[in-house]
Amino acid sequence: MGSGKEGGFQEITEALSRLKERVLEREVYRDETTGLLLLVVKVEPEQEDKTMQELLEIGLPKDITFYYYGKLIKSKG
Repeated sequence: MGSGKEGGFQEITEALSRLKERVLEREVYRDETTGLLLLVVKVEPEQEDKTMQELLEIGLPKDITFYYYGKLIKSKG
């Protein structure tokens, strides 16, 4: 995949700009085979649930597939 511009993610990048203190990094990649864009966002670990909730509340466009992942926290006991 090659790096690309943030075109096609305008609604999401606008929402991320409002959350700038919680967004550590963001990068857009283009799959050279399919031409699909991939936006990868790294958020502040202590704020990931709050950030995720706010992103989901903006109402993502239907043509966007959203994946979320983070560290697995094992409970003690």
